[in-house]
Amino acid sequence: MQYKVLFSDICRKELVSASKPLRERALKMVEKITVDPLRFKRLHHYPRIFTVRIENLRLVYEVEKDMLIFLRFGNRDKVYKQLQKGYSK
Repeated sequence: MQYKVLFSDICRKELVSASKPLRERALKMVEKITVDPLRFKRLHHYPRIFTVRIENLRLVYEVEKDMLIFLRFGNRDKVYKQLQKGYSK
């Protein structure tokens, strides 16, 4: 299945501000995710939201029908706290 890839404004800013090697690793991971997005870790109370570990950071994305929406990229604690504030279950 072909997925349309979208980045939230916050995620885009976080990726741009990351170092070049880290940004390249994250974009390679985005390519892997588009092949099989359901193979990665699903967040416990969010059935459509998944997370991938890249070094000590997390890339959080949502799967919606034929779209992949990348929500956040950053430090684990910060990403999960912001996700709890901005997302209802």
